[in-house]
Amino acid sequence: MKLVAATVTCTIILAVGTFVSSRAQVMILAQPGVAADGGALAEELAAYEKAGEWMRFAKRLEEVIHTRKPRPGGHGFADSVGVRLGGDAWALNSMAWDVFWSCNDKEILTKALGWSDLSLRLQPTNHDGEYVQTVDTRANLLYKLGRVDEAIAEERRTLEPAFGGNPNDSVQLEIVKKMQSGVPTWPVK
Repeated sequence: MKLVAATVTCTIILAVGTFVSSRAQVMILAQPGVAADGGALAEELAAYEKAGEWMRFAKRLEEVIHTRKPRPGGHGFADSVGVRLGGDAWALNSMAWDVFWSCNDKEILTKALGWSDLSLRLQPTNHDGEYVQTVDTRANLLYKLGRVDEAIAEERRTLEPAFGGNPNDSVQLEIVKKMQSGVPTWPVK
């Protein structure tokens, strides 16, 4: 095995209703047969994100989506963008969340909504909580795009046990309350 530097996306819950998503350099053990070619692309995407160049970030990510076609249970797309945890669906969700969290451009947010939709189509409805988190990403994107009623309905789905949710989840309930009150669910500067 060889050691490879890679960029991955991490989501950290700091407090109720507060999320931080960032890319961090980590060392990954590259196993034989596992693609470790996402380093340069991951660094490029991370640089666009850090610089707030969301149009360039989205354009490049769309190119990768078309060339590395994300697949159900696949890892090729995820590997190419440097997301080592989860698979293609989770990588798409992570990218969509990063845009939601840090970008206000409606055109880019709309693209991220498309990535979120694709992520939902690629994964089973209850896979270790990932589905609930992906629905949450979609709901937050809808909300930031001003589609409040759709966003609230979608966020309420995260509370449904049939989708792996918990009807008493205080984080999700707080997000629904914020949406109902017109309070941003993203950082405001």
